[in-house]
Amino acid sequence: MSTDDKYMVNPDVSCRIEDEDGAILYNPDTDGVQIINPMGLEIWETLSSPHTAAALVAHIKQVCRAVPEAEVGKDVTDFIASMLRKGYLGIVERTDK
Repeated sequence: MSTDDKYMVNPDVSCRIEDEDGAILYNPDTDGVQIINPMGLEIWETLSSPHTAAALVAHIKQVCRAVPEAEVGKDVTDFIASMLRKGYLGIVERTDK
C-alpha cells in the first residue's frame, strides 16, 4: 500500500445499513458477506469517492472523536488492507514510487 494510492469502494458491492450497529456488505463477485462496525461504515461511505489513506485518517479523526486518536491510523490501514484482499475496495489511482 503506497501512501499516495487512492482507494474507492467496489461499485458492485451492496451495503445494507443496520442502524447504529454498522452495516452488512455483500460482494456478488465472491459471494462474500462482511459485517462492518460504525467506524467501518464511515470509512465505507467516505470511500464512495477516491481518497488516500492519509485523507481518510484525517477525516475519521474529525468525525469519530470517541476513537482514541492513536488507534485511528492503524484501524484505517487495517480496514483498507482487509477490504482490498476481499475485493470490497479497489485502488483507483496508483502512485508507484
